[in-house]
Amino acid sequence: MAIKDLIPMPLKKRNSLAVQKEEWNPFISIQQSMNQLFDDFFQGPSYAGAGSFAQSFPVVDIHDKGKNLVIKAELPGMDMKDVHIYIHDKVLTIRGEKKQEKEEKSHRSLRVERSYGSFYREIELPCLVEDEKIHAEYKHGVLKITLPKCSKVLEETKRIDVKIM
Repeated sequence: MAIKDLIPMPLKKRNSLAVQKEEWNPFISIQQSMNQLFDDFFQGPSYAGAGSFAQSFPVVDIHDKGKNLVIKAELPGMDMKDVHIYIHDKVLTIRGEKKQEKEEKSHRSLRVERSYGSFYREIELPCLVEDEKIHAEYKHGVLKITLPKCSKVLEETKRIDVKIM
């Protein structure tokens, strides 16, 4: 620690000195830019109703239950008519779009917020599944897809219908 760091200075001078040091040292500037880049990427925009990186991809759990693979995807507040599930070979695709409009009225003001976003998730399955016996259901914001294992190869892409519970 330098002796000049121990000498009390007015706050205004101290701040201007710190700014001068940061401008002089290119590594501090690079570090701040990298921190800002990561903050923007993982947190997304900070205004209300905005989506973030985490909302672009639904959280998915995959379980091997012996004869079946069970996939659970968290899709809270989604309308199942906006979610599409496809399977081809050993790849399961879940895609959807969320449209939300929130209106608040009070004594002297009116506020309307809209948020739109889409997601797309491809999951490579560890084995082939029987496309005719796939079962999908949606309950309490969780999409559950049960895929019975098999040994044949799917020749075409097949759409999977979801039953709303």
